[in-house]
Amino acid sequence: MRCSDSTWRWVKILGAAGWLLAAAPLYIFIIQQIYQQLGQDSDNGRYLGPKALCLDCCMKIFFFMTVWQATMDLLVLAQHGSNQAARSALMLGPEKYEDLYYFFTNHEREDDFFPCLVGGGRLHSKELVEVVRKDRVMRVLKLIGLLGRVAVTTGGMVLNLRALPERHPTKPLNQARYYVVYLELIVLGWYWTMLLYRLLQWIVDTKLSYMGAVLADAARDIASWSSMQLLRNLSMSRLAQRTERVMKECKYFFAPSMQYIMGLIEAVGYITSGLFGVAVLAVKATQIDFVSVHMMSAYSIGEWLRLVSFTMSMVNIFDIDTENRRAVQEFLTSDYEQVVTGMQWPPAIFVAWERTLASLVAAKEGFWTSFLLMATISGKDYKRFLIEEDPEECPVLLKELLTNHPLSSERSAAALKKGMKPEEIERIKSWLVEEGGPKRYFNSLGAYTKLSA
Repeated sequence: MRCSDSTWRWVKILGAAGWLLAAAPLYIFIIQQIYQQLGQDSDNGRYLGPKALCLDCCMKIFFFMTVWQATMDLLVLAQHGSNQAARSALMLGPEKYEDLYYFFTNHEREDDFFPCLVGGGRLHSKELVEVVRKDRVMRVLKLIGLLGRVAVTTGGMVLNLRALPERHPTKPLNQARYYVVYLELIVLGWYWTMLLYRLLQWIVDTKLSYMGAVLADAARDIASWSSMQLLRNLSMSRLAQRTERVMKECKYFFAPSMQYIMGLIEAVGYITSGLFGVAVLAVKATQIDFVSVHMMSAYSIGEWLRLVSFTMSMVNIFDIDTENRRAVQEFLTSDYEQVVTGMQWPPAIFVAWERTLASLVAAKEGFWTSFLLMATISGKDYKRFLIEEDPEECPVLLKELLTNHPLSSERSAAALKKGMKPEEIERIKSWLVEEGGPKRYFNSLGAYTKLSA
């Protein structure tokens, strides 16, 4: 017998509330058992060795993640009268990737593809292949850089683990350094597990033509991982944007009166994680404390590698290519579209589109070319593939700015009001129409054809 939606909702509410009530005493009990069973004696009591600290770190991550998720679920489920039907109809979660991919690849005009839920442009697959071929050399160099970042990030984590001091309960920051290193290794290990799983999945079924995009995402996750990414949550623009979107989502789909509570909890969570990032930065700085003791010429190879690893962690706080692609995606989608699809990153519609892109390139040029493109795709590529423009036509903004606009009476009157002198306006107008000026140049089709050749 199937439970009704109302009954199932109450079951989830009771489950989330029950976990919130049981989490604290259960956490205290488990940690006490870890200290009692795996701890070591010292003059000041019991302390944890390296292996026990790793288990303690895993427990802390598990309880933090589950308590946070249960809190958010409880707030969502407890809001009576929420518009769940609309949310379920509009929500595009990870489970929709395959459905959207099927829609794109089985479209009536298979030679054209674009996100149908956004105002993007079109690109024929033949043109797409030409774009990839022209930029192959630079993409190979970028791919080498990506693989180098993967090696440096992974090697740096291992070096930090090996450089940990001997566990001692009275030394300052000793335990904190262990926690930070174990945290990074746990997350990095998860990313490597996902990469190896995807590789195994592709080896078993080589017909999955979009695996170039999936493997590229997995490699980028490893290359860009840094625990100092938590510092991004202290950016006031990011904090305000995230809080505003959560409040809008609550207003559209849940009780509008709860939007301020949800926004406050989201803001507190972001600020808390950002402050934890500050603590991580302080601890990681101790991993390169040798810079205050030795001259650069006296650094050992291991110290140089640790310094490079720390530098890469700082650089990876913001991934410029990812931010540029995100900017294009936000440009192509409205605020309402971003809210109703769950504000997840990357949006499901673009994940499906990237898989279609990888499939088209794989069909024309093979899997490795597909992987090369998806591993090096940038915001510039997004603009080229999605925003419709004709490279054979003169740029409209540039042409109008240097020809018709300065000659109009309205622009001249506005310039006079701004303080420009009449003789300066006349000098600009004379320059526009004189021999070799922009108006004559843009009126010459041959000149522009030569420029674009």
